[in-house]
Amino acid sequence: MRLIQEKSRKSINSKLQEELIKSIQGEVRFDDISRQMYSTDGSIYSILPVGVTIPSNADDVSAIIEICNKNNVAILPRGGGTSLSGQTVNSAVVIDFSKYMNKIIEINSDEKWVITEPGITIDNLNESVKKYNLHFTPDPSTKSRANVGGAMGNNSCGAHSIIYGKTVDHVKEMEVILSDGNKTNFSEISGNSLEYKLAQNNLESQIYKGVLDISDKAKSEINKRFPRVNRRVGGYNLDLIHPNSNKINLVNIMVGSEGTLAAVTKAKLNLEPLPKYTGLAILHFKDLIESMEATVAVLDENPAAVEHIGQMIITQARKSLGFSRNLDFL
Repeated sequence: MRLIQEKSRKSINSKLQEELIKSIQGEVRFDDISRQMYSTDGSIYSILPVGVTIPSNADDVSAIIEICNKNNVAILPRGGGTSLSGQTVNSAVVIDFSKYMNKIIEINSDEKWVITEPGITIDNLNESVKKYNLHFTPDPSTKSRANVGGAMGNNSCGAHSIIYGKTVDHVKEMEVILSDGNKTNFSEISGNSLEYKLAQNNLESQIYKGVLDISDKAKSEINKRFPRVNRRVGGYNLDLIHPNSNKINLVNIMVGSEGTLAAVTKAKLNLEPLPKYTGLAILHFKDLIESMEATVAVLDENPAAVEHIGQMIITQARKSLGFSRNLDFL
């Protein structure tokens, strides 16, 4: 029975692979080596994907999603694969944005925004806007490899979230591909624009109606129960869908959704001026409790970041040739 099931699975996957190859300009990889390469990320998890696609443009993404939807196969958007919780591994068709869809489309230094594809790394994006004295502020420790699309999917923060907030605070608009393969744009809308969306007879209209229905029915519970902490990045941002106004912005629920709602093919991001001056203060404590108590007082000084480095990390760094030469001050 198991052998029959395996043959059936391979036959279905072969047909899916053929259909994808005929439909997109990018790459389609269903070989065992490629599947093994994409079966892991920065986490401890390992799950073989059905196959791997590497789109070259938004039309490719649309075709991939439409074909997988028709064949009842899950899709999994992926960037740098730096996630620590297994967000980029699953039994699905992986859509890798990092190879081809990594271009900056437009930079507006006067209005301080950039339009970019999702596959660019955060460091490369910031290198491109640095000449305008601007930067995209979410800065996870993996920013040299982490993609902007991944930052949006995870609602990444970084060390400087104390002053800059989370990724959701810096995404203005998105171009997305819905589950039916259709392309649309999400941004803040209200009034006639919202009424027009609601009057349509398509999936996008159903999404707006559904989200508004959930928001209206659960508004009091959402306001009462959602935790109000600075670095809350888990789960859907239901508290930001329709926050006590007649406006709605589906970008707010897309950010942090980990690719479960739609695939982002382009985004308009807010940029902040680079700080004119930076400084570093290093405080030494006897134990963890003492350092945590001091953090309360430190926050009163409005620092850009507060980082705790424990004894174990310092000890291991001293044993490393690469790090030990930089630890004379400790």
